[in-house]
Amino acid sequence: MRTPSRRRLFVLLCPLLCWSCASVAPAPPGKEEPATIFLVRHAEKASEANDAPLSETGRERARTLARVLGEAGIETIYTTEYVRNIETAKPLADALRITPAIIPAADLDALAARLRAIPPGGAALVVSHTDRLPLIGQKLGVRIPEVAHTEFDRLTIVTLSKESASARILRYGAPSAPR
Repeated sequence: MRTPSRRRLFVLLCPLLCWSCASVAPAPPGKEEPATIFLVRHAEKASEANDAPLSETGRERARTLARVLGEAGIETIYTTEYVRNIETAKPLADALRITPAIIPAADLDALAARLRAIPPGGAALVVSHTDRLPLIGQKLGVRIPEVAHTEFDRLTIVTLSKESASARILRYGAPSAPR
């Protein structure tokens, strides 16, 4: 009988080694996992009308957002009352079978209260407006730079715990027009 080569032995044992390394250590006692809040501006709109729907480019960006955040653990979606915000959230909401909560754009206190109530380890998406995103960040205790009117590809990730808050900016989808 032939003995297995080292390479064959490695191939046979690799799945077992990978499985044993993949187990996740529990969080340290007394340390809660932060909540994660994804903040985006609505996608590109079809016109400058007050309540304009998304353009085709905007609908594509909304589908990209759904692909990017589809496995992020989002349990709640907040939008303002404007059609462009609701349409930006729709592909992700449909994929996750979530009905977005509509919070009036002017009611930042209500939105901040709901975001602060997200349980440890929870995640939410907020679709808002250029002038609202920095104000939302301020209410959560983070600085979010001003958003240009031509900027649609920014994705701000806020981590929020009882002790602290932080924000990171990423980009998604096709690059926006330069400022």
